[in-house]
Amino acid sequence: MMWTTWSDQLLVGLPSTTEMRSALSIATLLIGSSVRAVEAGDILGEAASANALNQRLWLLCGSRQWSSICARLIRLSDYLNRYGGPIDYGRRRALNYSSLLGDRDWQIVCGEAGLNLGHSAVATWARKRLVETISGGPATPTLLGRSASKVHTNAVDPAVLSALAGPLEDYAKRFLRQMGIDEPVEWSPLPQNCCHYGT
Repeated sequence: MMWTTWSDQLLVGLPSTTEMRSALSIATLLIGSSVRAVEAGDILGEAASANALNQRLWLLCGSRQWSSICARLIRLSDYLNRYGGPIDYGRRRALNYSSLLGDRDWQIVCGEAGLNLGHSAVATWARKRLVETISGGPATPTLLGRSASKVHTNAVDPAVLSALAGPLEDYAKRFLRQMGIDEPVEWSPLPQNCCHYGT
């Protein structure tokens, strides 16, 4: 999925869904390439049909702000081609997340946050959030290793989210180290760097 720092700016007036964030990433990969949308989706781990991907891309192309979106994605693509990034998302999508934030680890995270949440829906939300942050993709049942109910951020108390932020990031760092990965938990190129790149 496209980084939220980018998708929040690019999808103004469009649905800000997981699918549209993925469409932005696919569009970025298509720039200067001869691959088709479905092939780009496969590279990025997007398991959607060619029709579904094309519909999302046409929604982007048909928007009033397409010229601006396109220009910014070209800048982003050029920037990534030149400088790359510190995270190997392909490797991260291949990780086994089935043990991520088990019951014992959740209790440790809650203790670090000064919370006593037990086995609540917040634990499901936190696990989903960690999978999306670490993998850079949607928390599908395949990545989660078990079914997960849909829990939206707006259903979680903002004070709880704030208290969990630091402990969840620390947990993600430990998880990556256990997997033999020495990378930041998350990263995104700064939009202003890419916007001025090449000018």
